[in-house]
Amino acid sequence: LLERDLCDFIILGKPEQVHALAKGRAADVSKATIIDPRTARDLDEMVALLTSLRKSKGMTEAKARELLCGDYTWYGTLMMHQNKADGMVSGACHTTADTMRPAMQIIKTAPGIGLVSSAFFMLLPDR
Repeated sequence: LLERDLCDFIILGKPEQVHALAKGRAADVSKATIIDPRTARDLDEMVALLTSLRKSKGMTEAKARELLCGDYTWYGTLMMHQNKADGMVSGACHTTADTMRPAMQIIKTAPGIGLVSSAFFMLLPDR
């Protein structure tokens, strides 16, 4: 995707870890934007937004900050909610439930739609 310039690619994580993982896999991430949600410029804005969106369910600023800094799927979901990202790939390190929960609580389904689905893509070294 990066080599072909098919999209703007954002990787959420600690930059030093992202670069180390990429180097170990001979992957070039130089064209990607790497954002560490824990130190992101818009973290306070994201905390306020998540607190506001989930206030009726008891969301506090402290809990919102904990979610956004501890589970990057929440940060990524809020990026999509704010049209800062068009989509998200998740699941290699998260269960389906942990991947879908933020989306269902923040983005939700379209009116009248009660069923969601997901797909798995697996890249295996010997296939």
